[in-house]
Amino acid sequence: MDQYEILERQIDYERFLLHTFRERLAACPPGYLRYKTDRKGRGEYYHKLPDDPSPLIRELKYKRLLQEAIRRLELNLRGREKYRKACLPTDFDSINASLPPAYRSADVPTEDKDLWQKNGQFFTQSENPYHRERLIYPTTFGLMTRSRGEAYIAEILHANQFSFHYEKKLFLLDDDGTQKIRYPDFTLPMIPEYNFFIENKGMYQNDEYRQRDEETMRLYHLNGIYPPKNLLIFMDGPNGEFHADSILQTIQGILIPLRTLLTSQNPPARR
Repeated sequence: MDQYEILERQIDYERFLLHTFRERLAACPPGYLRYKTDRKGRGEYYHKLPDDPSPLIRELKYKRLLQEAIRRLELNLRGREKYRKACLPTDFDSINASLPPAYRSADVPTEDKDLWQKNGQFFTQSENPYHRERLIYPTTFGLMTRSRGEAYIAEILHANQFSFHYEKKLFLLDDDGTQKIRYPDFTLPMIPEYNFFIENKGMYQNDEYRQRDEETMRLYHLNGIYPPKNLLIFMDGPNGEFHADSILQTIQGILIPLRTLLTSQNPPARR
């Protein structure tokens, strides 16, 4: 996954937000607020509609927030789409298709697969038996995930040449010594005997999901898995939206320097 594909996903996400915010704006009440201060500097919001304006004031504040969010999204999208027109894809298939006919190859290898093999990268599919019919979000390299956010995280890990397991079985001990099994979203074998974990949380408005997640976090902590030591946590929004820029910046700002540090402290053994 190159920067062109990341840009495409960001544009899709911002279009989704723009559509959602426009629908919410259409449901807001008409009108606007004026803020006036008296001689002592005390201020009030003025609106001519109801006798008790408090709920209306909250709604009009939210309306103004949506208007500004829409304005910024429209600006961002115009800029990103302009950049996209000037941005050329760098995957081998796209490059090969743009070459003069004499230089095109019918069996050109894909860049991702070459990098995967040369750098010893790998990924593994989910081992989690829970509702496997929900593994419906594919990545560009063949991994099936449960959400758009998880698919995006996988793409960023893959683009930055991390090996990882998706929903790999993990054995944990409870405080009474009984064995429990969990399936972290991502398990990254950074160096021998050291794994880093990533969890992407969603559906937090669902009580059952939230209770199950709280129990998992308790088990993680009991077994020495917690942020920032060896756990990174992302969270989807209430409508399933994810924050692409934050995910990208966090992985590039935390995991890549950590990998560099661990590799320098634990160089591979010479044969």
